Amino acid sequence: MANLGIPVIAKRVRAVSSPEGTDSITIRPIRRLAVTFDHRAIDGAYATRYAIAVKQHIEEWGLRDYT
Repeated sequence: MANLGIPVIAKRVRAVSSPEGTDSITIRPIRRLAVTFDHRAIDGAYATRYAIAVKQHIEEWGLRDYT
C-alpha cells in the first residue's frame, strides 16, 4: 500500500537549456510528488520506481498521441 501526495504548484528558479545550447535561469511552476508507504509491506525500490513512472507519465502527458 502506498499514498501519492500531490501538493500545490509553486514557482521555483530553474536552469534551462535552449535548443541552441545556451543556458539561462528562469522561474518555472514546479509540482512535487510525495509517496508514502509502509516499509514493512513494500520495498523502497518499488515505491521509488512507482514515483518515477508517475513523474514520467505526467511530464509526457501532452506529448502522447491518443488517436
